[in-house]
Amino acid sequence: MNFDGFLSDIPHDQLENDFEQVLIRGNRFIWEVTFFHKSTNTLILVDLIENFTDKTDNVNWVLKLWWKIIFRMWENPKPAPEYQLGWKDKVAASKALTKILSWDFDSIIVSHEDLIETNAKEIAEKAWKQFIKLLQ
Repeated sequence: MNFDGFLSDIPHDQLENDFEQVLIRGNRFIWEVTFFHKSTNTLILVDLIENFTDKTDNVNWVLKLWWKIIFRMWENPKPAPEYQLGWKDKVAASKALTKILSWDFDSIIVSHEDLIETNAKEIAEKAWKQFIKLLQ
């Protein structure tokens, strides 16, 4: 399967039966496409949630300090710092996060560190709660 364009809110024709997706807009630093795999009820994210825990491999004290003290993300899944600091189009961001939370997902594959395999929906709601409030 070849792709030769930009991802958007609409899945590629060959993927539309298996996936839903939404382009996360509204941040001055970063945009990403979030995928929902329908048959496994799995959310697939890049930076919209990062999950660093005591199980995370190869973390030195500098990185742990960064995530634990500065951004309070250690054992506390949250959006990447770029998201935390960069929301600008609050309406667009709120729409995207609300759409994702309407999907019936049970687990989350994250690009940065530990998978979220239990209570995924609750973890996402908590991770985005303050941002959805800010965005409304």
